[in-house]
Amino acid sequence: MSAVARTPVLHPTFVAAAGVLALNDHVLKWAYGTWWTGKLSDVAGVFLLPLLLVGLARAVPAARRPAGRPPHAVDVAAIAVTAVGFTLVKTVPVVDRAYEVAVGSIRWVARSALAPWIGEPAVWRPIIVTPDPTDLLVLPVLAGSWWVLRRCRRVVSDPAPILGTEDRAGAVPAYERTS
Repeated sequence: MSAVARTPVLHPTFVAAAGVLALNDHVLKWAYGTWWTGKLSDVAGVFLLPLLLVGLARAVPAARRPAGRPPHAVDVAAIAVTAVGFTLVKTVPVVDRAYEVAVGSIRWVARSALAPWIGEPAVWRPIIVTPDPTDLLVLPVLAGSWWVLRRCRRVVSDPAPILGTEDRAGAVPAYERTS
């Protein structure tokens, strides 16, 4: 069988962190908006972004990727972009404002596309980011992102464990059973 690489956006920690981020941003911040809900969003977002960036990079067909690059180069770049970008957004006012407008615009486009199903028109407005240098205390969570990326970089020669088609006893794969 051909080799199959695991994608970080399907890793259980990615799914859990995305759930925490969604719950926190859409429920907890409105009900219990405190310093802790802000930090929770920062932790989840900083953890998720490198995994998302690497997932998008791995979606590019292998023939279009630059040759001669070490396999972990994309992982390192995703971690670095996240760390530098988060630091700039949280400490430089003009970068903070540009980020608010850019993400607000992306959100507006997405909501405009979904407006017929949502039932309300999309209204453009920037997101609100509170610049706070203490938010940089969440940057060590990138070590967790690196750990997940390393585990997902491993290539397996048999996709059965990933696809869930292996027989637990190991005798006959589920996709080869006749009855």
